[in-house]
Amino acid sequence: MAKTKELSKDVRDKIVDLHKAGMGYKTIAKQLVCCHEKTHSHAEDELFKKLFIGYNKWSRPVPNISDVVIVKFGLSIAQLIDVVSSD
Repeated sequence: MAKTKELSKDVRDKIVDLHKAGMGYKTIAKQLVCCHEKTHSHAEDELFKKLFIGYNKWSRPVPNISDVVIVKFGLSIAQLIDVVSSD
């Protein structure tokens, strides 16, 4: 089973307040996207730090330091957040 990240108390309280105020699911979802975007930057920073622990920026896989290094990488979605189906 996939791991899910628990929402912070602030986010949960915000969802409850919006629900009590009569807001619909779309409005609440928009609010969650705003909250996610704020934490997304933090997640990127953490990933960057972990990927480059112990990285020596002066070591290069080329004989001449002025040679160009082309780096290619791929990315794929590992987990679906939401699925909307229509009949």
